[in-house]
Formats: sequence, C-alpha cells, structure tokens
Amino acid sequence: RGLLLPPCVAPIQVVVIPIANGERQAAVKEKVHREARRVGQELKGAGIRCRVDDRNVNPGHKFFDWEIKGVPLRIEIGAKELANGSVTSWRRGTEKQAKQTFKVNNLVEAVNLELKEVSDEMGRASAKRLEESIKPLPSFRVEGEGLVFEQPIEKAVYETPFDGNEKMAEMLERGAGLKFLGYSMESYEQERA
Repeated sequence: RGLLLPPCVAPIQVVVIPIANGERQAAVKEKVHREARRVGQELKGAGIRCRVDDRNVNPGHKFFDWEIKGVPLRIEIGAKELANGSVTSWRRGTEKQAKQTFKVNNLVEAVNLELKEVSDEMGRASAKRLEESIKPLPSFRVEGEGLVFEQPIEKAVYETPFDGNEKMAEMLERGAGLKFLGYSMESYEQERA
C-alpha cells in the first residue's frame, strides 16, 4: 500500500491522472489530457499541491507509483468524466479507499473537503492506535534489589503511577527492562487500575 502522508505534510496532496490510454480517437485523448492539465492548474491556483501525471504508461502503473509516494488523493479524468463535466477521486487514509465523483464547477471546495476528511480520519486512527498501545504496568513486588512481575513484560508503552524517586526509577528500569519516557500530562484524581 505504500507510504501514507497526512495532507498537511504531503509534498504532493493530489495527483491528477488522465485516463485516455484506451481511447482510439486522438481528439478525445487530447481533450482528456487538456482537461487534466486545466484541473491541475485550478488546484494549484487554489494553493493545493498538485501534479498531473500524463506519462504514457498504463493507469495502474501510475496509481501504484503515486500510492507508494504517499499522495493522499487521486483524481481521475477519462472520456466518461469529460462528458459528464466531472472527475472521479480516490481518497486514501481510510481503512479502504473511498471513491467519489465531483462536478468540476466546485472542484476546489470538494478537494479541500476530501483532504480534510483524510486528515481527520488519519488523526482518529492515530489516536486510537496510541490509546490501544498504552497499557497499565503489571503489578509487581520488590524482592531484594529486583522486581517480580505478576505478568510477563511485553514490548509496549506502560503507564504507572510514580512519585519521582530516582532509586525506584532505576529499579523499575532494570527489573522490567523499560525506560521512563516522561510524565503524564493528565492529573489523576484516583489511581488507575
């Protein structure tokens, strides 16, 4: 699936791909390519980082190349879209790619909304992964200079109450093979389980 960049940091936010390789009439092919260039210029004029891929390779090759580079939104223009005054977009950043059709007369607004949706969905997924990756440190007891945990310590981010005692910090790090990463930004009214 390749790299997936949030729109705010993606060097290229949108790729416009003319789909005209199968067109037999040169005039139709030229109209599709002209419309793709026009759409690209409109998006660039609105401040959207955009590229038009008019290379003479099949569309699947283009799709793959831009997915690998992390471009969050792909716009396709073919003879059908040209006839309907529309474009087809494929949004990445979701569990599955989302396909939409937009009229070209409100394209900039639609693209900005799609990019916002990609960003929002990526943020929600990231927050969920972070929340799921933080675990409470298993209960333990001190035996001599070491610690005995009730459950095995896995590779994870653990959360535990800590009063800042350096000796206890060293004991926890040695006994669990973990490193202290920092302090909680939240205050706790009661101890978490």
